[in-house]
Amino acid sequence: MVAAKQFLEEGSAKRNEDLIEFSKWLRRNGVDDSKVKLRADGGHGMGNSLYARQMIKEDELLFRIPLKIAFYSDAVRRHPTLGSVIKGARIPQGMQGETFLLSLMLMYEACQVGHMETGCKLSNETSFWLPYIKILPKTFSAPIFWNEVERQELKGSQVMEMLNDDLAQARREWEMMKIVVDKHPNVFCSSCFNFERYKWAAWNIHSRALTLQGVKYLIPLADMVNYEPDDADVSRQDHQDVFMKHHQVDRTKGHAEIFADRKFVKDRMIVESYGDNANYMYLQFFGFIPDVNPTDCRHLQFSVDDLNVTQQEKQARSRLLQSRGLRTSFSSCIRLVSRLPPPLLHFLRSIHLHSHEEEQASRLQQGVVSTANEIAVYSFLKRKMRLLLSSFTESSTRDATILKGLSARETVEKH
Repeated sequence: MVAAKQFLEEGSAKRNEDLIEFSKWLRRNGVDDSKVKLRADGGHGMGNSLYARQMIKEDELLFRIPLKIAFYSDAVRRHPTLGSVIKGARIPQGMQGETFLLSLMLMYEACQVGHMETGCKLSNETSFWLPYIKILPKTFSAPIFWNEVERQELKGSQVMEMLNDDLAQARREWEMMKIVVDKHPNVFCSSCFNFERYKWAAWNIHSRALTLQGVKYLIPLADMVNYEPDDADVSRQDHQDVFMKHHQVDRTKGHAEIFADRKFVKDRMIVESYGDNANYMYLQFFGFIPDVNPTDCRHLQFSVDDLNVTQQEKQARSRLLQSRGLRTSFSSCIRLVSRLPPPLLHFLRSIHLHSHEEEQASRLQQGVVSTANEIAVYSFLKRKMRLLLSSFTESSTRDATILKGLSARETVEKH
């Protein structure tokens, strides 16, 4: 027990030393971090954190960070080694391409500093990013890093489907990167560049990088602001606008600016809202489920084929919808704390029109078609939720609350 305690204390001391060196590195590169204190994980499970040194007002500038210390796609293209390597290489499009490029650069620089503990060092030069890479997590608790026994805990959930998709996508991306790696053995050390190392780098990008105007930026210090929803998240409709207001990049001036999205008293942990996200996204990419998340939802697929009617009636309703330019399938996230999304209600009302009720279709744009139609919609939703929950070995209070709410709405419509 004494030896274990000493080990933990020594580990904590080492993490604090690394944070001190990181802070010095930031200041050498023009970052003023005087408003915040950097702390190692103190047992709250949130990793390295930032705390206010002083009172900080809402919308106040927290720090301005030069892009020369950030990882982003143009920095990869200008990289003295990687820039020439990726010319002509097959790179995924869109956000996958952003993750690909940043992961490649992070793997390369991590290999330079021996962070991967492989003994493979590409040159005698120390990486410019050494102080930053030393404080990055070496492991993740996201499901893609779980073993097979742990993954079975997800059986029956949509997260299992997402995990399988993540694994398949990560393998495809790694196979594309491996083509680049194998072509340049003098640049890429094989013990540093493999599928497990790619997952490590990619999930650092997924969990820490900011996405602004279609570009991913892994920005030291900015990536240490932990998650906590604010009071307005329940009713807010402008999550993206609020996020952009507090995270700004000026490529002309060559810096990023991060602003407080709420006020902080001295010694309060600096946190921010991560936007309009469901719990499965936090588990998928960050490896945690928030204690409180007002934007959580249950993702569901809906189709005419789900209706409890004859096949002939399903086909007739499909023809009716198609003749009106309406959809026969729809996907949506249902939230516990808000009303059903209007587009979803519109779709459900449309598929519950009987094939002989063509004249009622014109009333869809006005909202409620009829009392009978509305009862059918909420009865359908309740059956859909019960079917979903039946695939789990355990239910939860929140799931029961959703069903209770749907039953109450169904009862109201009947009366």
